Amino acid sequence: MISNAGAASGVPGLSGRHVRRKNGFSPGVIKGLIVVKGSDLVSENRREEGITMSVATDIERIIVQERQLVFDGFNPEIALALGLDIKARAEDMGQAVAIDVRFWERQLFWFAMSGTTADNAEWVRRKVNLVRRFHKSSYRMLLERGGEGVMQPQWGLDYSKYVFAGGGFPIFVEGVGAVGSVTVSGLPGRDDHGLVVEALCAATGADYELLALPRQ
Repeated sequence: MISNAGAASGVPGLSGRHVRRKNGFSPGVIKGLIVVKGSDLVSENRREEGITMSVATDIERIIVQERQLVFDGFNPEIALALGLDIKARAEDMGQAVAIDVRFWERQLFWFAMSGTTADNAEWVRRKVNLVRRFHKSSYRMLLERGGEGVMQPQWGLDYSKYVFAGGGFPIFVEGVGAVGSVTVSGLPGRDDHGLVVEALCAATGADYELLALPRQ
């Protein structure tokens, strides 16, 4: 198990509150919601490049999600519970997704629901590579870099190995950092991202209503 139970909160001025989960997840950490002004996270030159207010709002909220959704520790049992929770949520939605939960060098959970194809596995693979490279959610990368098909040579990214598409999210451990990822494929990218965030909120004890992206 990867953990750092004695570490202080990685966000200045915030302290974690340990929560005992009733759904099989290990205790997580709830941190107070961070209020961030747009100018702090999306620079004016990025706005001049054409980032709309709705995109800027999503980017700001995702950064908050990445700061808030932090585990005290992570192990294969937590990965199993997280993967099964995502599967159950997709079933409740009447949707089919492929689900991957992993440490960077070790896959801990994989399930492709009926209705998915081998192509979903390829989308997952490329999303995982993107999250591992940048330690950011793949949907945030899509929004920050200007769209799914935008892949500039100076970024050093091969489109056969990486993709800007929602659904991949880093697994952060308190005091350690990003140790792996949780990724889904099968829904529109923004919905893939939302499904993962909802499950991570349940796993860490965070309030999904506060962290969810605005409705479109």
